[in-house]
Amino acid sequence: MILKFDEYLLPLIDEWIKTSTIRKNTDFKKGDRFTIPGLDGTFVITAVNRIRFDEIDKSVAKAEGYLHENLLKRELKRYYPNTTSSDLLYQIKF
Repeated sequence: MILKFDEYLLPLIDEWIKTSTIRKNTDFKKGDRFTIPGLDGTFVITAVNRIRFDEIDKSVAKAEGYLHENLLKRELKRYYPNTTSSDLLYQIKF
């Protein structure tokens, strides 16, 4: 399985600063293995959690490589512009 990321995120993943990703949909489950184009090795999913957009807090943002949840929310709105505060998303931890 493959998970794709914007190129600017690859160094954060490679240095284990970014240890999760939030997606609108997923087929991933705990224990799945995946690769990331542009990085060496195989990664393992440690958890898949459903989270409402308005539940994104500082701890979620930190796992995503952001200093503040508002920065993460703004970035997610770029990918999912019609997201509302009650929308369910999936935090995929690796």
